[in-house]
Amino acid sequence: MAEMSLKEVDKAEILIIVDNSIDIFLASTEHAKRFPLPPDALSRETLVAEHGFAALVRVTRANASESLLFDAGLSKNGLMHNMDVLEVRPNELHTIVLSHGHVDHTNGLMGMVARLGERRMPLLLHPDAFLERKVLFPDGHEMRVPPPNRRVLSQEGIEFIEERGPSYLLGGLVLVTGQIDRSTPFEPGFPIHYAHLEGQWQPDPLIHDDQAIVLHVKNIGLVVLGRFRTASLHR
Repeated sequence: MAEMSLKEVDKAEILIIVDNSIDIFLASTEHAKRFPLPPDALSRETLVAEHGFAALVRVTRANASESLLFDAGLSKNGLMHNMDVLEVRPNELHTIVLSHGHVDHTNGLMGMVARLGERRMPLLLHPDAFLERKVLFPDGHEMRVPPPNRRVLSQEGIEFIEERGPSYLLGGLVLVTGQIDRSTPFEPGFPIHYAHLEGQWQPDPLIHDDQAIVLHVKNIGLVVLGRFRTASLHR
């Protein structure tokens, strides 16, 4: 395998935009800055939580900063609502990365494209993110997991970059791992997960499109940001 070189950044900031829970009274710490509470916090628009994830990743090197969106949450309006509350503007983003193709990480894109206007936005994802999928529960109940809508998003200005292997973004300041091999026995994946392959539903426990973001932060080392399904629970 060819050696890869990830550029060091002076600072990295990860702003959680969408998450499964929200606690507006949670205090800040030395390393985590919480959303500030103004005096009228309970009578104005505030952050919402939903089953899903989205984060803004901002890296700074030599006083120049660039940012990307990592995942987009579940609902059409949740991502943009929270971006508005946090005063994050879509035109500040340089690209979008999907950790995998499940709807709770992708559907917010449908709300974002309306704000982008005529600007074209690159989106990096594994090709398997477009697979039709479902979860088959032990009681026989099944839940469909639709992929990103390639046709609609393409029409709205999203430029898909499909990669199975590692990729560099933001001038070499961010590494996207690409497909991560499951090489240990404690990684059974998600046993009740299926994908529509070769005209039929087949077991898809390993969800090969799972990928992470890697940063090399000065005086800290490597920082890995990912959303993986390595067992029967979503990590």
